[in-house]
Amino acid sequence: MIMTPKRLLAFTVALWISILAVDHDRFREKANSIIQAEFCQASFKGDISAMKLWLAFGAKPNNMTLNWAASSRNPDALRLLLDHGADVNSTIKFGTTPLHSAAGSGYAENVRLLLQSGANINARDDIGTPLDCALENHQTEVVYILKQAGAKAEREIVFTEFTF
Repeated sequence: MIMTPKRLLAFTVALWISILAVDHDRFREKANSIIQAEFCQASFKGDISAMKLWLAFGAKPNNMTLNWAASSRNPDALRLLLDHGADVNSTIKFGTTPLHSAAGSGYAENVRLLLQSGANINARDDIGTPLDCALENHQTEVVYILKQAGAKAEREIVFTEFTF
């Protein structure tokens, strides 16, 4: 993990607030907010060492961190969150699941990992199913993986000679 000045400041503030927050809920809430924000950012970047650091400081794997990790290029970040109890079928705004995020981003390895971890292959959000997200974003490898696993699309799938 690269310790940028901003990250060092956030780390230092979170540390001091957590030390001072022994009896002060307001300070504890602020420390948790800083820790969670940094943890989300590390999840999005797929920065394993930073994620482990923030987990040690009490960060909680939640729906946002899992969706961001699913959209990252690092399946190990996703695996770390799942190993720490993140709900594979958690949702964020509009009902989006981590599988929707991974499918729309085209990260086939993340899609496979989520399916192996019990992700609902036909979960619906405002766009449709994870297969719909992959189709919408022209993620042909992910479309193939999802179809092979039995995914259903909300929309009609039209295959052309250029689809695969």
